[in-house]
Amino acid sequence: MSGDKLLKNKKELLMYLKYSVVFIIVALVVFSPCILRRSSLVAAGDCYNQFFPSLNYLSHYYRSLLGGNASLYDTSIGFGDDVIGTLSYYGLGDIFLIPSMFFSNYQMAYVYSFIVLLKMWFAGAFFIAYCRYKNCSDEVLVAAGISYGISFYMLQNGLSAYGFLTAPVWFPLIMLGIDKIYDGKNKAGLILLSIVVFVQSLNGFYFLYYDIVACVCYCLIRTYGLSKSSKAYKDIFIDDLKIAGGFLVGVVCSLFVLLPVLKHYFQSPRTQESDSIIENLIQLPSMQDIVIRFRNLIIPSYSLYEYGFGLPVTFVLVSIWIILRIRKKTYRKYAFAFCIIGFGYFFPFVGTLMNGFSYNTSRWMYIAFFIMTYTTAKFLPEMAKDIGRKEIIIGMIIFIVSLVSHFLTGTGERSQVIVRIIIFTIIVAVTILLCFKRNLKVYSTIIIVGTAIMGFMFFAPMKIGGEGVSNSFKTYSEIRSDFFGSVIYELSTDDSYSANNLEYCRVDYNDSSLDAPCFMGINSTYSYYSICNGSILDLFVNLRVSPAFNGSFEINGLDNRQVLESLFSTKVYSKSYYDKEVLTNEYYLPQGLFFDKAISVSDAEALDYLDRMNVLMEAVIVDNAPASAVKTETDDLFLGTQEEWSFEVISCNGAEISDGKIYAEKGATITYEFDPISLESPYEELYMQIDNLRSDTTLWSDIVLAERKIRTRPISAETYLQGNYDYLINISSVAVDGQVTFSFDQGGEFTFDEMKLVVNRLEDFDSLYQTRSEHTLNVTYRDNDSIEGTIDENSDGYLMINLPYSQNWKCYCDGQEIEVVKADYSFMAVYLPAGEHVISFKYEY
Repeated sequence: MSGDKLLKNKKELLMYLKYSVVFIIVALVVFSPCILRRSSLVAAGDCYNQFFPSLNYLSHYYRSLLGGNASLYDTSIGFGDDVIGTLSYYGLGDIFLIPSMFFSNYQMAYVYSFIVLLKMWFAGAFFIAYCRYKNCSDEVLVAAGISYGISFYMLQNGLSAYGFLTAPVWFPLIMLGIDKIYDGKNKAGLILLSIVVFVQSLNGFYFLYYDIVACVCYCLIRTYGLSKSSKAYKDIFIDDLKIAGGFLVGVVCSLFVLLPVLKHYFQSPRTQESDSIIENLIQLPSMQDIVIRFRNLIIPSYSLYEYGFGLPVTFVLVSIWIILRIRKKTYRKYAFAFCIIGFGYFFPFVGTLMNGFSYNTSRWMYIAFFIMTYTTAKFLPEMAKDIGRKEIIIGMIIFIVSLVSHFLTGTGERSQVIVRIIIFTIIVAVTILLCFKRNLKVYSTIIIVGTAIMGFMFFAPMKIGGEGVSNSFKTYSEIRSDFFGSVIYELSTDDSYSANNLEYCRVDYNDSSLDAPCFMGINSTYSYYSICNGSILDLFVNLRVSPAFNGSFEINGLDNRQVLESLFSTKVYSKSYYDKEVLTNEYYLPQGLFFDKAISVSDAEALDYLDRMNVLMEAVIVDNAPASAVKTETDDLFLGTQEEWSFEVISCNGAEISDGKIYAEKGATITYEFDPISLESPYEELYMQIDNLRSDTTLWSDIVLAERKIRTRPISAETYLQGNYDYLINISSVAVDGQVTFSFDQGGEFTFDEMKLVVNRLEDFDSLYQTRSEHTLNVTYRDNDSIEGTIDENSDGYLMINLPYSQNWKCYCDGQEIEVVKADYSFMAVYLPAGEHVISFKYEY
């Protein structure tokens, strides 16, 4: 190796060592409020309920892969779901998660925090590699890496879920591969681009789509920028084809993961969220949105539903400096990119487009930070020598508008907001004063210090002017208590509740993270996955199990409905959403029930909600059945009896009812009174039915009644009620009290057509339960991917398996494949002729 190369390598190594030291110092400053609280980097909400349990599951799954016994399906994921299709979004193919396999469940919170910091470090390191290739000044590289790796995007979006950190890590290398191809280094560029796209594709298509859109835009801008250069359009077009080929190779190599994910996605309720494409694309921001975006331009504000830059002051000055030179070709494409970023920041169009024409989101902002940080690294040396009064005056105007916006709309008490504004005013003033130094090292130091202060203020307590975000992260002791001190964890240690038990069962119980069941390896009636099998949603929608709905991809329990508790094979359930007393299901039914009666979906739709639920104990609901299949008229089936019960309003606190409308303040209550009802058995139940209930809230509003929570959304925001806004709630727990109180979490204006109190009685439930118990599949073998058993029946009928219907499930009767049909809206069933049969269900791609 030549001396020049050794010197270059040594210089590069020292630079990365310097970056690492500075990264550690800045990270300690930024996360010091979390360290003092002994907080992990597991954020409350989606991170705690989805990503953290998924990380633990994946750690076990990686070990299974090494042992050669990994499954394609797992009954502990939601109600039972595809492993690759569901968990790809949570990092199944993320190489940063692989080391988790060497740690235990008890250590996973520490592992999670380490993975987050490791991703942030690599994001900055890879960004530095890109800047080095683009010949940026060595004096700004460390500052650029720090400001990208610990940017506001990383702190707000990235820390909300480790999956959102993956794209910012790999995007600089994707851009590096593209630029190498444009620069004639075809072999190196193609290899790098193909490998990085392959690695990114293993994480699913969500952020891969973001990267592709961004790269297409970059290629167009780059082509425009080279239009008058010595490079011919033909050569540019060939380069574009090479880049497309690199992406194609990377994607094709990852198809073994990507195809199952795409197939699973199109069975997911998420596909229903792109209904109002045109409306979302042309929607204009409200004045309040514009003010909030100006507020968050400089001073960070924590909200997953708001845009924010939290930009270092230097970035703003560089942006202004470049835009003012838009007439010069050197700066034109960068100024154009800034205009796109500004448009996307203030208008919903870009966020909607980048999110696959779904709701507007700021998750694309890592691309904006990449562009702005790179542009700063590239032009800062030039600007340091050439910055003038015009740039500073425009910058001061922007800063003042941002600070005033924050004063008007900032979160927290007024005194806290003022302290925050004073701190950032000092930062802005010092930065502008130091601009006249025209010293590149000073500018780099300003960027690093500004990033550290911005991050610290983001996490710092509100009483000292911070945003108090550290309080939104779970402490390590909280995680240990929530998971290992929970009742559901105790249940998971009992082999009779194990997901791999020969006798299949579920628990309709959760007193921990919503996805804790997959963490603990136990089958549950709780599901909270961004991409999940949409079949299970249909049953809850058609039976109006309203307390279960938090979203199209979040289902919470069975509402203590005895018919459902039996059909879902639950052994225990909680007394209510809030009362976590463990109750044993006296009417447990095993998996694999045989029905000699069936009705069509159209016949079931003619029944009301309670009749539709009651009939499931006697008949299976199927469509597209074989011609020889047994059919039953609904008049010949037991539907139970329903009796309406009168009730009246006795008090309204903070609420008013008038002409089918409820006007409620936050925390308002309405109490209804009725004659007490004695329910003599678990299958006598009292329901409150509210027809066509809708709200005017911007996002959602929760209503609590009889220790049940129902979530209402405006029509424009809901994706799971499928146009039917009837609510049905089991309020049996207050039947003997003779009163039910509605408590309004957020308040707002609510409209409804009618309220009814209905007593549902299933007089023949005992005999129906006995019949179901006697006609079941005798299971001889079970694992996650297969169910085997025997059955002997005297009549034709349907064998129903209470797992969500999926085209990947195949059934073999006496060695011959038979059709699997959708049953009871969500489950799967096969038609069997009378006689003795050997049955085998297998999950296959």
